[in-house]
Amino acid sequence: MLYCFFIAVRLKNFPDKISATMGQNTAIPCHLNPEVSALDLEVRWQKEGLETPVLLYKNRREEQHEQYRGRARLHSDLTKGDLSLILESVRDVDGGRYTCYVRTLSQVNETTLYLSITGHGRKPVITVHKQPGREIRLKCESKGWYPKPELHWNYGDGSAITVHSDFSEKVEEDGRITVTSYLSVQDSYEEDFLCIVQPSDSEKKFVSTFHVSVKLKTSESMCLSEINKNVILPCHLDPAVSVLDSEVKWEKKGLTSPVFLYTNRRVALEEHHEQYKERTQLNSEDKRTGDLSLSLKNVKVTDEGRYTCSVKAHGREIQASLDLSVTAQGGKPVMTVDEEPGNVKLKCISRGWYPKPQLKWTHEDGSAVTEYSELFEEVEHDGRITITSYLSIRDQYDQKILCIVQLSGSKERAVSRIVISRGRPQHLAHLVALICMILVLCYIIMCKKGYAQIKSMFFELFTQDSLAIIVFYLQCKGLCEILLVVAASEINIFLILTQKIQGGEKLKVQNTLLQFVRECLIILGIIWWKINDDSLLLLLAALIQAGAVVLVLGTSQEFCLRCLSASVIATMLIIHFSGVTESILPDFQQNSQIFSHVKEFLSNEGTSKYLLLTLLVMQIFIQHRLFLSEKQQGNIIFIHC
Repeated sequence: MLYCFFIAVRLKNFPDKISATMGQNTAIPCHLNPEVSALDLEVRWQKEGLETPVLLYKNRREEQHEQYRGRARLHSDLTKGDLSLILESVRDVDGGRYTCYVRTLSQVNETTLYLSITGHGRKPVITVHKQPGREIRLKCESKGWYPKPELHWNYGDGSAITVHSDFSEKVEEDGRITVTSYLSVQDSYEEDFLCIVQPSDSEKKFVSTFHVSVKLKTSESMCLSEINKNVILPCHLDPAVSVLDSEVKWEKKGLTSPVFLYTNRRVALEEHHEQYKERTQLNSEDKRTGDLSLSLKNVKVTDEGRYTCSVKAHGREIQASLDLSVTAQGGKPVMTVDEEPGNVKLKCISRGWYPKPQLKWTHEDGSAVTEYSELFEEVEHDGRITITSYLSIRDQYDQKILCIVQLSGSKERAVSRIVISRGRPQHLAHLVALICMILVLCYIIMCKKGYAQIKSMFFELFTQDSLAIIVFYLQCKGLCEILLVVAASEINIFLILTQKIQGGEKLKVQNTLLQFVRECLIILGIIWWKINDDSLLLLLAALIQAGAVVLVLGTSQEFCLRCLSASVIATMLIIHFSGVTESILPDFQQNSQIFSHVKEFLSNEGTSKYLLLTLLVMQIFIQHRLFLSEKQQGNIIFIHC
């Protein structure tokens, strides 16, 4: 008797959904129940959306879909009814609904499961991005995710940051996703920032923390500015963060109101101290650069002091301080002389200094003057200082005295010098008398020679110059030297005119020229009186005199040069006897070797000055004789002293 048995084969039940990690291997379960061999069965794995099966097992052979070739296979234990689909190197496209079909002799069994692909990426990494002149940005990046996770920023206290950030994602070649977010750090000066990445299908969070510590710095502890100039008080945040929504304040020690205030995204001009309104502003208009430097216009003496820069946000405040020092370089000292019998009193005054300068009297060699001196200071309305000193010298002549004014710690100094000559008061009186006598003598000579045409003009100039010299001598004493040059120049030109002028029309032209030269010399005297710079102006007086001689004579170029030489020598003679320093002597060695000797002798004292006088007179005489021999003209006398 033959018995036949039929066994009903079914598939075991599994959860409807399983998950797999991207890049790893996974098994989609399918088992026969009871566990019988499936070697001779037909097994087909079908994925929703694909026309051909992912894997077909038939006649003990496997065929894979092109997309799964080399990655999909059945479990090796078919003899025990295990029909699970093994997927290697799971990809994002592998996710979806899979159905397992098993055909037996009498029926077809199937089971369906959903495969979810996940990719748990790496912990986020935070880096700092700095750009010169820009706010700092925090970059948070996390790689290897699938599907796209959530990324957000929090403060250290857990509160969410909802502004100043942006988000981006990038799909890599393997399908996994890299998420990136940038956060602009604004209005935060001591804070923890959290970057949180969370998978969409999980409660687990991946967190990284970055601590931002912002310092308020000044590049200098001391800032120096000249009065009436603009200055920038440096102050900046390091690293640079935006202060767009912060409060920025500049204060000066001793003032109850700020010198500058920025709050609620505007400059609160109405809160500024009265002395600083319209004079202060932030150096940079871009509030995102972290530059809080203060620009202060038209610096005053009262601006000197300690300044504090502060910035406040989220209840936190940081500060930095620096000192502003104001300076003012004063003018060149002006020296005057008050001479009495046996005593010379010098006065040195210099204006426009700040802070109080140092004033000292020295000799030419730098040694200090030991005579008694007094020092006074006066504060002007703008805070600058005028300093005055008096120096009394008794029975000491033939010396050069320097008045030096200098700010403490500064290399720049203002210097004036004066020469005290032996018997100076009597010597000047003699010079004044001598020049008046020469003018009278010239007038008498011209009257005898019959030059009636120029009598009135000469008398007018004689009267004006004589009175001017006497008045200047009585009132100013030390300022009459330039008028001696004026008078000497006029005498020289008058004597030349007596030889050259013929006819009334030409006299009119020469008269105009003489008046012009005279006015030029007088203007030079006035300028010299104001700026006290005798070296340049005395030389200019000599050059103008020589130029007038050339124009009047209208002679050759060679004679013009010799006239110039004679004029300069004569002027140096006056300079020497009037006590002007020898440092102004020009170097004319190419014209005459006598100048090199003059330069040497002027640096000595004693008998050298008398030898110098002899040499200068000889030089004038030589120039005069050369002129006579070459031009065959009448006798011309150059009178300079």
